[in-house]
Amino acid sequence: MAFALIHYIYLIMAAGLLGCTAVVGKRYSSSRNPLTLVFMAFILLFAISAILYFTKGFFDPMGFEDALLSKMGLGIGLIDTAVFSTFLLYPLSMQYKGQQKEKLILIVIAVLWILVIYASIILATLELQFTGVVDGASNFDMPMQVLGIIILESFFNVGVLLLVVIREKDPTYRNRTLLLLLGYLIFIVAQTLESMGVILVLVPFVILAGIVIMTIGILKE
Repeated sequence: MAFALIHYIYLIMAAGLLGCTAVVGKRYSSSRNPLTLVFMAFILLFAISAILYFTKGFFDPMGFEDALLSKMGLGIGLIDTAVFSTFLLYPLSMQYKGQQKEKLILIVIAVLWILVIYASIILATLELQFTGVVDGASNFDMPMQVLGIIILESFFNVGVLLLVVIREKDPTYRNRTLLLLLGYLIFIVAQTLESMGVILVLVPFVILAGIVIMTIGILKE
């Protein structure tokens, strides 16, 4: 076993995310809003990813098991980006139900998922290039195709959130969207730090902070 501080930090992150999942799940049980369920899945997937990164502590850094768990974590991150895109775009499509814009938005959602599937296939076939051990955890070069799609979809999501903030007239809904935007930007900062291999021990806390803020935005009345 090769447990280091960062592995236990990921376990703390997983516990925090599971707590957020439970809170959002409670809201879903009372509202039965399918979008709340989608957001709950968004958080839960990251909790699973955090558990995978904790599990890496059972194995030697840069070994086969480490590489497999790293790929699984990256794959979940890819899927989660598309899940959040769906969470943002589907309500917009409903605003234009029966119009040409609805079809266009649904096509965009489909394209985003196709890109994720494409990146996941690439990820499954690539061999991770480890660069060393940082803060007790293995570090590797992010496959450029995977990184590019994550960046593309992340900035797309930010653009959608900004558009909603600009167009929204209801102050309550605008404030909720602003919290989502702030939390998501913090989350992107964490992903950037992780891809650069910088202060990795802080990354789980930054991710958790971002998702907690997003959760507050979802729960805000």
